[in-house]
Amino acid sequence: MISRIKPIIYVFVLALGFSFLSPLVNKAEAKVYWDGVELKPGQIGRLTVLKKTSLLKFKNDGSPVVVRTLNPGQVYRIYEFKPGYLGLGGGYYVKRDSSVKYETPSKTKLEQVRKENGLPSPQKPPINQNSGNIPYGIKTNIGKNVYLELQALEKRYEKGITREEFSAKLDSIYFKLKELKVAEPEKSLLNVKFMDVNNKPNITFNHMLVKFANGERFIFAQDNVMVGFNQIFGDKIYLKTQYLQTLYAIAMNRYSVSYSKLPSGISGYIQPDIPMFSTEKVYIDYNDINSDYYYVHKLFNPLYGKELIINTKGTRFEHESYVMTWNPYSIEDVFQILGLEAQYTYDKKQKILEFYFPKLNPQTTYKY
Repeated sequence: MISRIKPIIYVFVLALGFSFLSPLVNKAEAKVYWDGVELKPGQIGRLTVLKKTSLLKFKNDGSPVVVRTLNPGQVYRIYEFKPGYLGLGGGYYVKRDSSVKYETPSKTKLEQVRKENGLPSPQKPPINQNSGNIPYGIKTNIGKNVYLELQALEKRYEKGITREEFSAKLDSIYFKLKELKVAEPEKSLLNVKFMDVNNKPNITFNHMLVKFANGERFIFAQDNVMVGFNQIFGDKIYLKTQYLQTLYAIAMNRYSVSYSKLPSGISGYIQPDIPMFSTEKVYIDYNDINSDYYYVHKLFNPLYGKELIINTKGTRFEHESYVMTWNPYSIEDVFQILGLEAQYTYDKKQKILEFYFPKLNPQTTYKY
């Protein structure tokens, strides 16, 4: 049997070959294609390997085991989420970090797959009416308690909660969930609920723009990066860490603009010259060669002697690069720390975030 975790191109070719070996099949199986490759029932996305990364399986105690190494350029179907991981099916996972790019098909494509394969409409899990709206699949008391905690946090977000409170509580639940030893489908139901709550504050921008004093407007060259999260808490917006680098680059005059003919009077693109974050790996016990560790990511402003610091100690991002961590600074905080005299507007309808620097003009320019 061919494992469905094989690279998509091999699965597709083999499936095509097997179709010619089935003379008893009178009706071709209905198929839906996404960027030229078949979208399978149950598939929720795909990942492209950008850098060598490990294919993992989890032992009964919840610890990951490396099965083999996946190479750059390979593409795999994704069938499920696990906190911090993408599921390739068959119990195999890949860590969700900057080594991979994750993409999702449109809702229209997913609905086509459902209809073409005669699958039932997606339904929410049945609910225990007398158990605080807990799905029937969650049987254990500890599982129910975790679910209720997630449910309560979700409601707190909707009513209004600070990013600090939300993140701290979600970290606490994450570590409980990580240690939880429960059977399927309970584990999956809890993981799905965790991801729902985790994604609650997330927002996306169709475009991010910078406007200078001379009226020229530039689009963030990285405004479509897949990794990381933009978030909103009340009226405060927290950008992906990659986008902090562009604002930092403007403050430090370490950016490039490239002129290009773009619509809406946009002059071109803007991007930082190099990655700006410095990262320190801090070990818990320097006397222990096997000591655990965490990361401290920094952006330092020498003009003001201030830093943007992302300390991952005690969070679920302890071992993550800066691109995967949550940014703890609102846009207003960033302006203040970096000494930027700036304003911003957020067009919710168009999903456009625009920064305006009334006293700055483009300094480093390249024309293509």
